[in-house]
Amino acid sequence: MLRAPFKLEYSYKRSPGTVIKNFFSFLAEKKISGSVFSNGDIFVPAIEFHPETREAAKEVVDLSEAITLEQWTWVSKPKSYHPLQKPFAFGLVRVGNSRSTMLHLISDCSEEDLSKDIQLKPCWDTKANEGMQLLAYFKINE
Repeated sequence: MLRAPFKLEYSYKRSPGTVIKNFFSFLAEKKISGSVFSNGDIFVPAIEFHPETREAAKEVVDLSEAITLEQWTWVSKPKSYHPLQKPFAFGLVRVGNSRSTMLHLISDCSEEDLSKDIQLKPCWDTKANEGMQLLAYFKINE
C-alpha cells in the first residue's frame, strides 16, 4: 500500500487590498471613509466592488461631515457579552450620502434622545491599535 503524508491547512492570508487598506488608514486618522464609484454611488464602510455593477471602486473619500441615525434598537440592560456595559443602542448609521448604512453602537444618551435623522459624531477608542475597534461608538452631535 502506498502512503503519503497529508496536512489540511489554509496558509494563504488575504491581503486587504487598496480600498480596505485606505478605509483603515482613514480610521487611524479618526475619519470615516467610503468607496466612490463612477456612477456616483457611495458605500460605507468602503467596499472594493459595486454590489450591482461589479465595478471596482474609483476612490475612497472622507465622509465624516454628516452622520445620521436611520434606525436603532435600545439595549437598556446590557449582558456580559455586549460590547458596552451601560445602556446603548445598536443603530443603522448613514455616513454622508452613502447608499448603504453601517451597523454600529450609539451611546452617551438615553433612549428618549434618539430619533430618525438625528446627527451623530464618532467617538474614538484611544486604546485600540487598528481596524474597526478604533471607532468605539457614535453619540449625538450637539
